[in-house]
Amino acid sequence: EVEVPSTLKVGESTGKKRESLSMDEQVESILKKGSSEAKKMSTKNGEVIDPGMAYVSPPTYKRLGRGLVYNCIGRHWACVDKLSYFQCLENRKWSSSKNKKPECVTNNVYSSREDCGVVQTHYINTRAATDFCSADGAEADSAPSTKINVP
Repeated sequence: EVEVPSTLKVGESTGKKRESLSMDEQVESILKKGSSEAKKMSTKNGEVIDPGMAYVSPPTYKRLGRGLVYNCIGRHWACVDKLSYFQCLENRKWSSSKNKKPECVTNNVYSSREDCGVVQTHYINTRAATDFCSADGAEADSAPSTKINVP
C-alpha cells in the first residue's frame, strides 16, 4: 500500500517558515486566483476579450495574401497576408472589448492567393451580407443592406 499524505508542504527558497496547506486549500487558492483573472476577461463568440486591451489599428489592406478580410470602413473585401490578417483579428477583438463597430473582420484563410481571390470575387459579385460590421450583429445604419433574396 502507498501512503498519500493529507497535506503538502509549501515553502519558499528564502528559508522563511514553511506552511502546511491541504490539497483542498491549494485547489481553492488556485480557483480563486483563476476566477479573479477570468472576471477581468470575457468571451464573445469563443474569443477571449480583454476590456483593457490597447487599440490595434486595422491593416492597410495593401499586403496581398491568402487571408480574406472585410474592411468595414472602406466597405470592401481584401485578400491579405498573415500579418495583416492577424492585425485585423486583433482590431476586431479590440472593437468587441469596447462594444464598438469593427473596422475590420476576418473571414477565412485559403490555400493560395488565387483561391482567396476567387472567393473574394464571389462575395463581391453576390453582394454577400456584411451585417457583421455592426457591434450588435444588426445591419449597420450607415451602410445599405447587402442581403438579397432570390426567388
